[in-house]
Amino acid sequence: MEKNIINYYTQATETPWGKLFYDCVFKQLKIASGLKILDFGSGFGITASYYAEKNEVIAIEPNPDMLALSNEARKYQQLLGNEEVLDRFCKNSFDLIICHNVLEYTNLEQKEEIISKLLYLLKKGGQLSLIKHNQIGAIVQEAVLMDNPKKALNWFEKLADYSLKKSYFGTVNYYDRNQIEEWCRHSNAVIKKCLGIRSMYSLSQNNEMKGTDDWYTYMQELELAVAEESPFMDMAFFHHFIIQKQ
Repeated sequence: MEKNIINYYTQATETPWGKLFYDCVFKQLKIASGLKILDFGSGFGITASYYAEKNEVIAIEPNPDMLALSNEARKYQQLLGNEEVLDRFCKNSFDLIICHNVLEYTNLEQKEEIISKLLYLLKKGGQLSLIKHNQIGAIVQEAVLMDNPKKALNWFEKLADYSLKKSYFGTVNYYDRNQIEEWCRHSNAVIKKCLGIRSMYSLSQNNEMKGTDDWYTYMQELELAVAEESPFMDMAFFHHFIIQKQ
C-alpha cells in the first residue's frame, strides 16, 4: 500500500482537522432518512458509513488501497470501479448523489461526462452534493499555514493555470463555478447553494490547541457560521455545492 494513502487516512481519521472536515460536511448536508444515495468516489467510506445509518447507500471507489482501509463492517454496498460503473444504473435512480473531492483528478472532458452521468441518475428534485478544491483557498493556506508566501505569490500570478497544486493523489486540476453551472444547464439542474469548508481551521499550526475540546467546538461553530458569508467562503480551501435537478 502506498505511504501517501496511509498518511491521508491518518489525517482524515485521527487529526482534529481531518474529523472537522467531515463534521462540517454532515452539518451542511442534512437530509431526510430512507433515501437512496450514491457516493461516487467514496474513499475510506467515512461519508457512506455516516449516511448508511438511516439510508440505502451504494458507494463506488476506484482505489483498492482506500477500500482496504475502510470499515469492513459496512452497512452499505461497496463497488470497485470508476465512472464506467455508473452505466449499470438506470435514469432517476437516486435521491442524493455525493461526489466529494473527486473531479479534481480528472481532465476537463471527464469532469463534464461524470457530472452529466451523475445528474442523469439523479431523480427530479434530488440533490447532488459536490465538493471541490478552491484555488483561492489553496493560495491563502500556502501563504499562511505553510509559511510559503513565495509559492503562494507564484500560484496567484498563475491563477489561470488550473493545475497548480499537488495532493496525496497527484495534481489537482481545478475547475470553477462557471463550468459547473454550464454542465448543470445541460442536465436541467441548478446550484442551490455554495458553502465554504476549511475557511479557518487549518490556518494555524498550533496543533496542541487544536487538540482541545474548546477549540474543536468553537471552530466547528465558526466554520458553519461563515460558510455562506463572503469573504470567508471565497477563501475557503473547499467549496461545497448543493445542486438540484429540476
